[in-house]
Amino acid sequence: MIAIAVAVGLVAGSGVTAVAFWASPSKHTASPIIKTSIAAPLTGSAAAGPLNVRAIVAQVEPAVVAITSGSGRGRGAGTGMLLTSGGQVLTNAHVVEGGGTIRVAIPGHGTHTAHVTGADSSADVALVQVDGVSGLPTVQLGSSAGAQVGDPVLALGNALGLGGAPSVTEGIVSALDRSLPGGSGPDHLLQTDAAINPGNSGGPLVDSAGHAIGMTTAIAGDAQNIGFAIPTDQIRPLLDHLPAPGSPGASAASTAFLGVASTDTDDGSPGALVQQVEPGSPADAAGLRAGDVITAVDGTSVGSANDLVRAIHSHKPGDHIRLTWSRGGQSQSVTATLVPTGG
Repeated sequence: MIAIAVAVGLVAGSGVTAVAFWASPSKHTASPIIKTSIAAPLTGSAAAGPLNVRAIVAQVEPAVVAITSGSGRGRGAGTGMLLTSGGQVLTNAHVVEGGGTIRVAIPGHGTHTAHVTGADSSADVALVQVDGVSGLPTVQLGSSAGAQVGDPVLALGNALGLGGAPSVTEGIVSALDRSLPGGSGPDHLLQTDAAINPGNSGGPLVDSAGHAIGMTTAIAGDAQNIGFAIPTDQIRPLLDHLPAPGSPGASAASTAFLGVASTDTDDGSPGALVQQVEPGSPADAAGLRAGDVITAVDGTSVGSANDLVRAIHSHKPGDHIRLTWSRGGQSQSVTATLVPTGG
């Protein structure tokens, strides 16, 4: 009997688990680390209306694929979303980074070999090209900008690596702008209580309009109904810039990093309230402190924490940006140089 164990297991001390599966004939094991284009038309917006689950599943399910990768003891199972009718699939980097043969099962279209065309491990985003296919249905990537706590969502994916039609679970957006404990993997995540299990990695988190507003990537293993998804607005700027396998930048982070954890202001005024500044980061070098409110990037107003995320992720590591923030009623401005995530 083949046992199933977590592919990329727990963040040390955190209980956060990447949700791809690895099959192994040995007993269950967990590694103390998480790792966390192309363009089909990117349309839609986050919607907060009631869910018509059957209608949404009928719309989205045909474009949600099951992915297996690797060989022997390192055979992994995860999920992906078809972005183009020609077989370009969006998934998590940790689903396909084990090497070996990649196979993609497409509902109603059989199982095909595939290969990675680009991946960024730090952002946990990868693109896979399915071989020899055409005329496939696609997932619509919506905008995560309008997502609010309490919005209903569905999660679709290859839960437990069981194969067949994707599993479907229902929940809400539980929180915004989450970071994984321990500082590993992508940040500024959507949190949801829709049940997410090993094998769901790379699957869509879908709003009531049937648009993917996030890509499921991790679960809290020491809690109940706490899962995380990478917002689509965070993924979109990466799609045309993912390093190809074997290229000099393939293992390097390509996501720009400022080094702040932020939230919306307490009084609802425009800006991103800085909660924490990472020591040694560009934000630290720029003189930012907890309690500051970032109000503009390169002269463009920042109205919320999500605005700040989009502004930073629209840049590349090495870019110089002009930050404006307020402290004690006084406005300040300085140039900061962004670095790669993890750099």
